Amino acid sequence: MLLQCLQETSRMHTKDITEILQDLIRLDSQNPPGNEKLIVDYIQAYCEEISAAYQVYTYEENRSNIIIRMGRQTDENLIILGHLDVVCAHAAHWSHDPFGGEIADGSIHGRGALDMKYFIAAVLSVLRTLKPMEETLDRGITCIFTADEENGSSFGIQRLLCEEGIAQELQGKTVINEGGASPSPMTGPAPIFSRPGRNRSAG
Repeated sequence: MLLQCLQETSRMHTKDITEILQDLIRLDSQNPPGNEKLIVDYIQAYCEEISAAYQVYTYEENRSNIIIRMGRQTDENLIILGHLDVVCAHAAHWSHDPFGGEIADGSIHGRGALDMKYFIAAVLSVLRTLKPMEETLDRGITCIFTADEENGSSFGIQRLLCEEGIAQELQGKTVINEGGASPSPMTGPAPIFSRPGRNRSAG
């Protein structure tokens, strides 16, 4: 069912995903210093809009993580894991504003377009699709969006696993995370992904 929803979402909500990705790119979460709270605040508002359950964990100033749960919580829950921070971008080395989320030449340009704000945008759009059918899902879904992946995860997954019950919740589960392959172009008004080039216009 989840795969079908992903496919359906890519066809029906391309505009929605594109706009979410642009919003996320425009929230500067370079690590250091991180400042992932900017994105967590955005995701929190999105969750409230679609009535999705969530918890926020903040370690030190502005180093926030968010966990979203949907459906029945079972031993077969699907875990979706992503990170909110990006590596630093030097605007002089880019042909487009790395935090502009500009659409040009059929691609979205910006730091995090590939690593990995596209993934966060797609998952958020899928959650919107799944919410009305939440009670009918075969298994629950737990989305974990973390801070500090680009710099050791001291304020992210490592700290989350020390929170009561979280390590047990994740143990033995199937996890979808970022991959290492180059994306394929998507049909629609604007592909979600921006391919890296010599001028580093994608991040």
